[in-house]
Amino acid sequence: MKKNKVVFIIKSLNGGGAEKVVINLCKLLRINEGIDSHIIIFSKQKQHLVDDDINIHYIDLPKKLFLIHYLGKKIVQK
Repeated sequence: MKKNKVVFIIKSLNGGGAEKVVINLCKLLRINEGIDSHIIIFSKQKQHLVDDDINIHYIDLPKKLFLIHYLGKKIVQK
């Protein structure tokens, strides 16, 4: 039988409530539903402890790309 998978994408696992919610969702999905959980992050900094059963994938994006994305949002908001 094919195992279901879920992927969460978040900037980092460094502090904050959103990061903790994503980790808890991954744990609950694995325990209650048997779903294979993956988290994609863009910063290697981790403040929260993550179970070994949760797969963490790091994607290294150039800081310049983040700056362009941030400035693009500011321009659109004005």
